[in-house]
Amino acid sequence: MDYSIFRQRPQYQPSTCVLRKGKYYVSVTVPRQMESLIKSKQIRRSTGTSDLALAKQKQHSLTHAIHEMMDREWHKAFRQWRTKLKEDWS
Repeated sequence: MDYSIFRQRPQYQPSTCVLRKGKYYVSVTVPRQMESLIKSKQIRRSTGTSDLALAKQKQHSLTHAIHEMMDREWHKAFRQWRTKLKEDWS
C-alpha cells in the first residue's frame, strides 16, 4: 500500500446526477490518492426515482453518505498504518 495517501486528507469532488437505466443516480469520483483503498473510480448510489427534481432533492444526503463511506475507509487504513508504525518502532 502506498502510505503517501496519509500526507493530507483527501479532497472530494462534487457529485453529479446521472440518468442510468431509467433512474437517476448520484455519482462521486473517488480522489486519485484513494484509488488504492477503493477499487472503483466512481461511486454511485440510486435516488430511486426517474424525476430529476426529486433526484436533486436526494442528491445532498446521498453525496454526504458517499463521502462518509470514503472517510471511514481512509480512517480505517490510517489506523492500520499508524498501528504498523508503532509496531515497527517498538
